[in-house]
Amino acid sequence: MRLSFPRIPYLFFIIPILVLIVLLVYVNLALGQKEGLLFFLKSHPGSCLILQEKYCQKVEFIPNPMSPDGVVAAFKLPKGATLFSPADGAYSDASFNLDRNKSEDIGAVYPGATILVSEDRNFLTAEGIYTFIYFGDQKRESKPEIKKGEILGTISDKNVDYFGDYNLVFSVSKYFLEGGLLKTANDAERLESIFGKNN
Repeated sequence: MRLSFPRIPYLFFIIPILVLIVLLVYVNLALGQKEGLLFFLKSHPGSCLILQEKYCQKVEFIPNPMSPDGVVAAFKLPKGATLFSPADGAYSDASFNLDRNKSEDIGAVYPGATILVSEDRNFLTAEGIYTFIYFGDQKRESKPEIKKGEILGTISDKNVDYFGDYNLVFSVSKYFLEGGLLKTANDAERLESIFGKNN
């Protein structure tokens, strides 16, 4: 005796799979992404542009010991949090020599990155410079240009203890000439506007 199986139940498996594929294609096209059908599962920046949305409101504005009257945005984030570029600009890896007691020539050195936002790479006409101080588990290849939303890397749980119990310190600066010398000033107003609040 030959057994036969009804074919209708197979449709209950095939149709949902086809609907899911069509839905993924539609979402991908609607978002204008070129990163594949699973874009919505990937990390992407939130409203503060430098972190995922779930971390944006964890910001604390603290005094900037390197700049009188300045502030920095400080975070205590979980290991592996993704860091993004907030703008198109010129990227460079950086090391920050922070003098702990203001009396030594050499202080603690912390890694990080900077992004100069300038159409012609002229410091005086630059919109500003974004500074990230953090220990990274993974960092992007040090290419000279970076695009808004591009991943800088992931953050380790090692603290930037010069500032306190934080593993990411972020600031925005602007340039000016004083006595023929190029200097930087902390741009607290722009920094606070990035996070949409004042602390």
